[in-house]
Order: sequence, then C-alpha cells, then structure tokens
Amino acid sequence: MSLLHSRPIHTRRHGRVQGGERDRTLERRCYARAGIPLYLLCDRELETVTLHSEPGSNDYRTVLSVTYGKSLLLPEPFGFELETADLI
Repeated sequence: MSLLHSRPIHTRRHGRVQGGERDRTLERRCYARAGIPLYLLCDRELETVTLHSEPGSNDYRTVLSVTYGKSLLLPEPFGFELETADLI
C-alpha cells in the first residue's frame, strides 16, 4: 500500500476549556468528512472522554462517552480499555 493513499487510523484532540465547543462540533465534523475512522475527545470542561466512530458525510454515526474515572473500550486496531482515572 502506498503511503500517499493511506489514511490515518486514529486522531485525538484534547479539549480545551475555552474552545471546547469547536472541538465538540466543528473539528469533529471535519474529521468525519475526511474519513478519519476514530475521533477521541478528552473534554476537560465536561469531564468526559468521548469516542466517535463510523464517519459519515457530515458527522460520526456512533458516539460512546464516559465520565472521567471510568474506562472506555477502544476498538481495533487498538483493542484495549482506556483508563481515565488519571484525568480526574
């Protein structure tokens, strides 16, 4: 496979206290439109970790969110539970 034709398999943004709405909406939709399979947002304002998957033409179709302190199962190719207790 050519590197010129490969897409990122994962991207992560760490939400800022100011600008969180931009991360939650505008940037997320841009990543979905670009076909980025996973968008993981650690949101300090809402104290949540949210995984968006299954990108569509304007947004992600699947959203899974947990509050800080709970674990979040990341799908393959990662395939592990992300512990968020250290984010508290």
